[in-house]
Order: sequence, then C-alpha cells, then structure tokens
Amino acid sequence: MKRPVLLLALTLLGCQSILTARQMHPLQVKEVPAWVANAFTVAQTQSEAMYNEVMKTGLLPRSIQRGLQPKTDWTAGFFPGTLWYLYTYTGEDTWKTRAEKATALMEGEQNNAFDHDIGFKMYSCFGNGYLLTGNKAYRHIIFRSAKTLTSRYSYKTGLIMSWEPDVKRDWLFPVIIDNMINLELLMEAYKMSGDTTLRHIAVSHADKTMKYHYRKDMSCPHVVDYEPETGAMRKYDWNNGSDDTANST
Repeated sequence: MKRPVLLLALTLLGCQSILTARQMHPLQVKEVPAWVANAFTVAQTQSEAMYNEVMKTGLLPRSIQRGLQPKTDWTAGFFPGTLWYLYTYTGEDTWKTRAEKATALMEGEQNNAFDHDIGFKMYSCFGNGYLLTGNKAYRHIIFRSAKTLTSRYSYKTGLIMSWEPDVKRDWLFPVIIDNMINLELLMEAYKMSGDTTLRHIAVSHADKTMKYHYRKDMSCPHVVDYEPETGAMRKYDWNNGSDDTANST
C-alpha cells in the first residue's frame, strides 16, 4: 500500500530556511515511490539499532570505517538530525522521543569554539528539532551556538577561520569551502533574534569566499589560506582532494 510522505527536501538543508517554528507543515503531500519507502524502512531499522548504541555509549556515528566518535566530531549532529527526519517521515512519537534524547547529547557543544564545525553539528540536530517542534530551549541553543561561531570571525580578514593555524602546513588563517554550510546557522539565528552582527558576519564571509575561493573556471580548492593582518589571500591548498593545488577541487 502506498503511503503519503511529507516532502521536506530531506537532502537539501538549505530548503529548511523557508520554514519557521510557526510554519512546520509540508509544502506538498505526494505518493511515495516504492524505492523511497524501502529506503526509509531500511533507515528506520538501522537507526533504531544505532540509537541503542548511541545512548549506551554517549558516542555518535561517523562512518563504517571510523565508527562511533565523541560529540566534538564534525559529524556528531548528523545522527540526531536523521532521527528528526524519520520523525518527519513517520509521524511517530517514538522517533521524536529518540531525536530529542540524541539531540540532548549535543547540548554542551553550543560553547565549543575549537573549529568552525559547530554549524554542522548544532543546526543538524537543534535546527531540525526547532523547525519541527518550536521548542524555545532549542531556539536559545541555536542562538548561543551562532554566537560561539562568531568568535572565530576576524574583522581584519572578513572571514571565519575554519581551523587553527598550522606551522607544518604553512597555514596562517585557513578557510575551507565547507565553511559556507555553517553560515546557515548564523542566518537562522539572525532571523530568530534580530542580531544584525550575525548577518553581517555571514554575508562578509560569503562575499570574501566568492571573491577569492574560486578560480576563473569556477572550480575551487578545499583550502584557501589568508594573511591574518591584511586579509590578503596567501595561497590555495588542500586537505581533501588532490594535492595538486592548481587544479584540485
């Protein structure tokens, strides 16, 4: 029997910005293709087993190769986010309860300014949770997380520093293209709070990235390093991708 699915663009996090806590209903209701229904059935089976491991260990999954990781890992918020998606799909309170408990594991990360990954971690879980429940406690954590991210912003460069300087890699102010995804956290926190500093930082980082992170053919390297005092671009570099910095994307 075919089942209806809430069409929430599960793979496109950017589409979340069109929703608010007061507008949590799907844009459309469609019939589910068999392959989609099967994928969600498998996802539920796997997520239920993984949930038990997560709650037993306090660790969160990264990949088959890397297994369970601490809450500081850049992928730590993805599993709670997956549970929120399963709640959206099924409408079952069991998945909501699991999502809430897994999300609660991440609460302390709102103050972790070690790198830029706070956007990946916190908006995946608390952002989805807020969109679906309107939980005011989640709203506060989203705002606090955004403020933590801004502590990595430099007005001299106009950018959010992704990782710490690294003498071995000759990085003074490294910025990776992935950092663009974290701007969603800043913009959503700005919409919630009206704090224009959050918007300014997000737009500044995006503008500088657009200007310097892309080659003439519109390809981009993983890493661009900047001069911290002047904001001048120092070099293209790599961490993921090929070490051929002239062509790696």
